[in-house]
This record gives sequence, C-alpha cells and structure tokens, in this order.
Amino acid sequence: MSDGSLVDTIVKNSDRFFLITPNIDEAQRITGLNSESQIELGRRLLEMGFKNILVKGGHLEKPDDVLITENGVVVLEGKKLEIENTRGTGCALSSAIASNLALGKTLKEAVAIGKNYVSESMRHSYRVGIPPYPLNLLLK
Repeated sequence: MSDGSLVDTIVKNSDRFFLITPNIDEAQRITGLNSESQIELGRRLLEMGFKNILVKGGHLEKPDDVLITENGVVVLEGKKLEIENTRGTGCALSSAIASNLALGKTLKEAVAIGKNYVSESMRHSYRVGIPPYPLNLLLK
C-alpha cells in the first residue's frame, strides 16, 4: 500500500477514530499543509472530521504536545531529553492513553499521564541493542 492510499484510507475513515496521535510530519502528510504549527495542523485535522487530535512535538527544541478537540486546545508542555532511548515512544504513548481512558480518565488526563509515562520510560531506560534504544516500559 502506498503512502497516498494509506492517507486516503485514514482520511476517508476520519469519523471512526476517537483520537489520532500524529507527529508534525504525519499531520502534514494527512492534511497536505506545509505548516510547522501544531495548532494549525490539528485544527485542519478537526475540520477533516477527526474528533480528537494529539499533535506530538517530541523532536522539537521545545517538545510540547498539543491536544486539539472541538472543545479547544490544550498544550502539554514537554522537557527536552538528550537521550537515545526513543524506540517505541509513539506506540507506548498511544497504549498508555488507551489504557487510561479504559480506566475512566478524561482524555486530557489520559494524555497527560501517557506523556509522563513515556518521559519516565525514556529516563529510566538502558542501552540495549542499537540506537535508537528502546524504552523501559517496566516502571513501577
């Protein structure tokens, strides 16, 4: 499946997603916008039919994530970590969010808890294999 047909399929089914978690590059591909603004990209995704969007900014100098919903915009501030333990951050984040939603947390709470979990998993990781090293998902 080419990137174009994958994006078309995602857009065609936008109303079926409760939350999408693209980084800026992925949000640009889906929207067709050449913007670096997480808010602009998120608002365009909202216009395209997505219900809740978390535009991730982990690669930015100020790695804030931005949650955009029909109720507004929430900026979740991040702290730059100079670390090579980044393999699996996106999957860990989306899983942590889903798990916390299943526990009855609000979307904002689930995203904040998930973001903190991933940051701590990065901080407490080991150098296993080749970079980028995996997260330590076995936190207490």
